[in-house]
Amino acid sequence: MIKYVPNTLSIMRMVLSLSLLYLAYAGLTWIFVGVYIAAGLADVFDGIIARRCKVESDLGSKLDAIGDSMLFGCAAIAVLFLAGLSFEPSALLCFLVLVPGVIYKLLNVAVTKARFDQWNMMHTLLNRAVFVSIFLVVPVFMIMGNITWWVIMIMSIAMCLACLEETVTLFKIDEYHVGHNGILGSKILKKESRA
Repeated sequence: MIKYVPNTLSIMRMVLSLSLLYLAYAGLTWIFVGVYIAAGLADVFDGIIARRCKVESDLGSKLDAIGDSMLFGCAAIAVLFLAGLSFEPSALLCFLVLVPGVIYKLLNVAVTKARFDQWNMMHTLLNRAVFVSIFLVVPVFMIMGNITWWVIMIMSIAMCLACLEETVTLFKIDEYHVGHNGILGSKILKKESRA
């Protein structure tokens, strides 16, 4: 029975992600933040349960990647709803600055398909760090109603750097593993294990 829990959590995250669109449109900020955090926790626990109970699967990996994309895609659209879907310079700048990172991430998915014949996103150490920082910024924006452009710029640059590292990793490895730490992550972990 436990083998179904990680995939169920991933599917639950997809449903919660879609509900964020309605919550933002309806202006239910605090409920949005609660659902957003619940979706994030589902993301954390699906992987932990899968690894600890040794029930990792290709389907689970794909559901996790889809769930991640849906969570951040829906959160980004929701942020635009709360920004009043305005084309004010600050809202437009935030959107445009994040676009290169999103496109780069999709290109890495295409590289993964071309090199390893699977649609997936690698969870390098740098990707995970960027994911957590972006995850934390969204509720801050939702509660405060505003976020400075330089925070968005830093997030976009960090996302592109994480994608660059993922691209290099994808071309250096011979066998794909979704949980690969990446080139930088592997070096950091190697230094820590020697210390």
